[in-house]
Amino acid sequence: MREVVMQLNNVSTHPDLNIANHLKDSDSDPEKEASWAEYSSAKFLFLGHLMDAVETHELHVIIAVQDEKKQAVIERYLLGKGFAYTRPREGMGRTLEVSLSRGPLSFGIHSSESVRELYKPPSAIFAFDASFNPKSPSMQHIRTTYARNGNLLPVIWFLVANTSEHIQRCLPDLPEPERLRWLVHYTARFHDEVGDLQDDALGVHEDAEEILTYLLDSVAGWPLATIEPLAFVSKEELESSTPSSGSSLPQTQKRSLVSLPCGYVLRLTNSMAGR
Repeated sequence: MREVVMQLNNVSTHPDLNIANHLKDSDSDPEKEASWAEYSSAKFLFLGHLMDAVETHELHVIIAVQDEKKQAVIERYLLGKGFAYTRPREGMGRTLEVSLSRGPLSFGIHSSESVRELYKPPSAIFAFDASFNPKSPSMQHIRTTYARNGNLLPVIWFLVANTSEHIQRCLPDLPEPERLRWLVHYTARFHDEVGDLQDDALGVHEDAEEILTYLLDSVAGWPLATIEPLAFVSKEELESSTPSSGSSLPQTQKRSLVSLPCGYVLRLTNSMAGR
């Protein structure tokens, strides 16, 4: 089940992550890879719109991902968008942040828990996949060191609406076997609603513009609408029930998203990742 969930989460981030050898073609075109990433994943599409909106504003953002494979995908995407390494690639990864820049905009890519020397003071952390741990010593150190206006450095967690990543953030605290059963159950149940946004939500282009304004203004409040709760059964009903294809569900109740101590959630619209 963990492997199933991991592959589902990969699809929400970039569908090629489930292809074992997709990065081994040395002759591949980074520009085409970047276009494919934006076409197939709302997370990369958001980054593309943010790059277009930045213009002359100086900004450094940390992208937090789980492993080196995701890091490689993001690096190839940035190279395809015209970014270049701020220092020789060979000298990064252990003590120095892996970072790429294009004009006034730069990204640092973090795929491990180690604290590194950053290229520039960051304006935010983008949590790019389900693995993000806001309590890790590395993230706590960065958020405290680069606090803005008396508050911890903001974390913006990318979620495609109604995917397994989104559902996982909303399930109550249950023993892992039960959480996995219900996670797979609700992932299947919300299959046709993946990427559907609530009425007051903005599109990816508008999200990028609003969040850029927020990042550039140290006293601005979070600009996006509060996410509506998913329709889940209560914790007590989950604990007393077992999902199955033949059984009827208990009466559903609205359950709010789990309170996120890490920052804010950016809920993204549909893409190929949702189909």
